[in-house]
Amino acid sequence: MDPICLNKFEVEKCKFTGCTFCPNSPNLVTCGSDHKVHLHQLSSKYRRTDFKGGKYEMTCVTVSPTTKNVSDTIILSANKEGRIRVNETSIQKKPNIFTAHQSCVNSIHFTPDSTRFTTSSNDQTAKVWDFPSLKFLSSLRGHTSWVTSSTFSPDGNVIVTSSEDKSVRLWDVRTRNSQQYFGKMSASVTRAVFHPDGSIIGTALKDGTFSIIDTRNHQVIQKYEAHSAPITSLQFHPTGSFALTTSLDKKICIWDLVEGQLFYTIGSHTSPITDGKWNFDGSRFLTCDSSGVLLQWQTNFDKLIQKIGSTTKSSPDQILADAMDVAPPPPARSSGPPQPTPMTKIEMPSEDLIEAKLDRILNQIQMLTKTTMMLDKRTSMQEEKLLKIQTKSSH
Repeated sequence: MDPICLNKFEVEKCKFTGCTFCPNSPNLVTCGSDHKVHLHQLSSKYRRTDFKGGKYEMTCVTVSPTTKNVSDTIILSANKEGRIRVNETSIQKKPNIFTAHQSCVNSIHFTPDSTRFTTSSNDQTAKVWDFPSLKFLSSLRGHTSWVTSSTFSPDGNVIVTSSEDKSVRLWDVRTRNSQQYFGKMSASVTRAVFHPDGSIIGTALKDGTFSIIDTRNHQVIQKYEAHSAPITSLQFHPTGSFALTTSLDKKICIWDLVEGQLFYTIGSHTSPITDGKWNFDGSRFLTCDSSGVLLQWQTNFDKLIQKIGSTTKSSPDQILADAMDVAPPPPARSSGPPQPTPMTKIEMPSEDLIEAKLDRILNQIQMLTKTTMMLDKRTSMQEEKLLKIQTKSSH
């Protein structure tokens, strides 16, 4: 049940800087130092289509998550000059190109419904854009150094940004205000991403560590000494139970967040790894490196997990927090003598509220069931391995 490498692709004389999956399609997308975006088409026989990106190195790439057909993939990419390119594979026309920042763009990320996207840059800002109109909506200012990443929450209402200034910020998309500030951290922050539940974030640092933070009480609930070099990507598995990290130390690491430990270390790359991504259901993941090698992996261990139908706002966050021994935030204390409690009319909860609470309880039960089954499977696997060792030794 270990991860296995399904495909290996190479682009000569190219340092990959980003990779991603195409939804509802086997196709893959990369970008790199050859000033191009590469569409790796795997539908039947392998074929690669290159989209020229101008005079500067491409730095990041993403694909619209609402793409429904293989033929109408919408690809957004950015370069060191601060320009964004929009390529539509179904239309034979020149790409839309516009200047988003006055310096290098470090990340691009869509909302789940593809109605907006956010960019981060060395100009110390993150920006929000409407899609498909490409209309500028707002700038998020507050960091004092390069903004290394900006990512939407699962509901699209909050953005988390990371920066070379050793801090992470949460922003309300509607008010454009910085809601929360996390810093100073031990090193520059290379990535910050949301957990699928929306209230937990992961932060990856240049010193090779990454942490999981509960934004409700600012508590670091897990910290991992992950890599011996800067972490280049951090992403949660869609179930929320695992995390994927890649690093300039040439290692891929998969982390078990329920048990709080390293699950797999994979050393298949011979050059520093620059990016890594899960696909949309977590059954596969991608990694790419600075020598132009792209590897596609089959997860395999996700088959141990009973997949819940969807992630809601109230799904696995409390279960994950409980597994990490996280106490809820203490209640606020008031000063002065106790005040008499005013008489209030007691109202029965609405049917919608009751239904929402029942949904929450059901989601928690499903997550506990999934976790129990996963642990049982692992125990069985260890027993089988022990039996094989004993059998070999007896011979």
